Amino acid sequence: MNETLVTAKQFGIEPKKETELMGNLPQILNERNVFEFEYNSLIKKNPIEPKTVKEARDLRLKIKDNRTKGILVWHKNSKEVFLRGGQFCDAIKNKETEVNLSMENRLDEIENYAKKLEIKRLQEIQDSRILIINEFLENSSEINFSLMDQDVWEAYLSAKKNAFNLREQEKREAIERQIAKEKAEQAAREAQRLENEKLRAEAAAKDKEIQKEREAQKAILEAQRAEALKLQAELDKKKALEIQIENEKKEAELKAKKEAEKKAKAPLKKQLLDWVVCFSLPDTNIKNEKSILIQQKFEAFKKWAKSEIETI
Repeated sequence: MNETLVTAKQFGIEPKKETELMGNLPQILNERNVFEFEYNSLIKKNPIEPKTVKEARDLRLKIKDNRTKGILVWHKNSKEVFLRGGQFCDAIKNKETEVNLSMENRLDEIENYAKKLEIKRLQEIQDSRILIINEFLENSSEINFSLMDQDVWEAYLSAKKNAFNLREQEKREAIERQIAKEKAEQAAREAQRLENEKLRAEAAAKDKEIQKEREAQKAILEAQRAEALKLQAELDKKKALEIQIENEKKEAELKAKKEAEKKAKAPLKKQLLDWVVCFSLPDTNIKNEKSILIQQKFEAFKKWAKSEIETI
């Protein structure tokens, strides 16, 4: 408590005026002394006991009334006397209200000690439950779990956990369905690919068969063409033979005609041939280049003469 001594003399106030200014303050302070005695006893008690809490609240309210309805009212009334008296009163008020406020604050701490402990306990419960449920619930910090009874909390946690597990199961099943769908689609694509390969193979085989048929038809056409060419060649050969026979016949007829004409001219030709045949050179012992050349030219002349005779 503040034991600073405040006297009227410090402010130049006479003792008689001091008594007048003090008025009913002594009675108010005597009342507070009783409260102070109770205060000193109460602050030694266990602050978490409900009875202590109640006593602290009751005493705090009494001390508060002593301050607000006693000291402050006395201060207001006494201060109005004069300024110096007001200054004196202010000093008294500050000193005495400090005593009250000190006890009030301490009693308030006692009064609210259990509340603070409860708030701390509830906060610890809130923190621990958020730590547990945070895995299963979004925005868990926005919900007050501390006021839930244990059975309510356990039921709530179980429900959220089950809901979370259900969602996770649904996610897993969705993923499994997606994987199964993708596998099915892949299998369908593979089946389609195999079917396409089969169709392509069948188409290739059919094209090969058609090509084979075309080649067979081409071979038939080639054979027919070759046969036609062969027949045409035979016809041409036959026609050529006929022409040849006709030409030979004409040549034979012409030859026969010439032979007949030759036979008609035979006496003259024979005479000429006999005459030419009689041509000869006398023998000579000269054997040189000139003699040989003359001999060759003489024989050539005879040959030429005979050929001319044949044209008759």
